[in-house]
Amino acid sequence: MDIRHSCLWRVASLSPILLASPASAAASEGGEGAGMWLILFLGLGALVILFQAIPAGVMLGSMLRALFAPAESGQRIRSETGRSNEA
Repeated sequence: MDIRHSCLWRVASLSPILLASPASAAASEGGEGAGMWLILFLGLGALVILFQAIPAGVMLGSMLRALFAPAESGQRIRSETGRSNEA
């Protein structure tokens, strides 16, 4: 299977999801309670994203802090040549 065909198939299969919007769902003719359910659904989605972003931010901060932290004194740093230097 050609890679271009595969990519086009994926885009074509995702196009209804990509083209749908909350505004079009709200504008569709529905019952009186459709607005409330839509707001609850979007709010739940926002909460899921928020609760996933908090641990990701903590982990990113920890990685950056460890990356830019100075080396501890007395720690040996080994170069690619195999020679060791005192920090």
